[in-house]
Amino acid sequence: MNVTRKGFRDLELQQALVHVIGPFAGACTEAVRVVSFISDICTDRTCPCMSAGEKVHYHWADETTAVPELLPAPQYMRRLVEWADAKLLDQDLLPLDGSPMPPELRPVLSQILRRLFRVYAHA
Repeated sequence: MNVTRKGFRDLELQQALVHVIGPFAGACTEAVRVVSFISDICTDRTCPCMSAGEKVHYHWADETTAVPELLPAPQYMRRLVEWADAKLLDQDLLPLDGSPMPPELRPVLSQILRRLFRVYAHA
């Protein structure tokens, strides 16, 4: 079998991504717990925007949003959980039949992690 060095690295990356999906889903579950835990003190009224301190504000954007929106923190976090869940269940993104992982998987996982961090930064 003649595998190029780049092909071998791509294969290693795919195998590594397969192994991180389980813990990754666990991180999403933990973020849901954090959102639930702070829901009494973080409301649309008390947290009118998703932020990390006074100077950092996060806008929501996804495939359905033409212009990034400044949302109250609870709405941002709900959208994040729904969006991340849909991504992790998308069989085009995470094929269950042994097909190669698509090239967009890594950037999507990276984006999910960045957004999950925002939940902790806000809390």
